[in-house]
Amino acid sequence: MKTISVGLEWGSYPFQELDNNGFVVDDISAEELGMDSEFCDKIQKLQNMYDDLFVNNEKEFSYIGNEKPEEVKKIKNIYLDLVDELLGKLNNKFNFKILDLDI
Repeated sequence: MKTISVGLEWGSYPFQELDNNGFVVDDISAEELGMDSEFCDKIQKLQNMYDDLFVNNEKEFSYIGNEKPEEVKKIKNIYLDLVDELLGKLNNKFNFKILDLDI
């Protein structure tokens, strides 16, 4: 059974397939996992919200989430809801490694 890592990281898709040693094989999309388009849209929106907690330009890459506590709270809640939905639908098809959000 495949193991899927679930987490948020700047500029990275939230799902990665892991090998037997826990190393990332490749990103895996929600579509590839069999999730519907509504779920896929939610995941993309969540990733965009998370990416907006960072400044990334030619001069700087920095975290600005401490200036947006309500946005951080919202992201954490959406993340937990989406993890619950994912596990509810696919827990019998994949092993999941759910990463804590450190934001």
